[in-house]
Amino acid sequence: MLIGNNERGENKMTTLKNKRDLQNEYGLYLRWINGDERHDYRFFIENQNNGEIIEITDEKALAFISSKTTNAFRDQTKIYSAHVQLFEMLGLNPKRTFRDLLKQKELSGYKLAKITNIPQSTISDWITGKKNILKAEFSNIMTVCRTLEITAEELYNYLTKNR
Repeated sequence: MLIGNNERGENKMTTLKNKRDLQNEYGLYLRWINGDERHDYRFFIENQNNGEIIEITDEKALAFISSKTTNAFRDQTKIYSAHVQLFEMLGLNPKRTFRDLLKQKELSGYKLAKITNIPQSTISDWITGKKNILKAEFSNIMTVCRTLEITAEELYNYLTKNR
């Protein structure tokens, strides 16, 4: 949290987005290791939803990382914006959420709870990301999929393969 003054000189608290926000919104993170004799470092994007690791080979992205130095990707005040800039450069979008899926299906969490008889608190946890629907009881996943008129595979792909 930063405290500063707004345009009228009044104290204003600003909450910076951080690594947790980055993980919630994108599910991706920059990783690096020492490279071979030709390169100082090798850079990767790690998908925290499915563990997939992709090496960054795009020259513009590598130049961007080098220009920021790895410190910008560690500094808590810069970590979010540096990662978002890199992800945009690589054409990586924020991950889709269960909330997005319900919005697309024009269904509220309350209505889904009523239709499926799944506790509203459980559905709320899925919507807020407090719990992952993909780790729910199989019967609940299938009930939700039938209600949303999608397969379990489509649900999985929607939430994990959205790049």
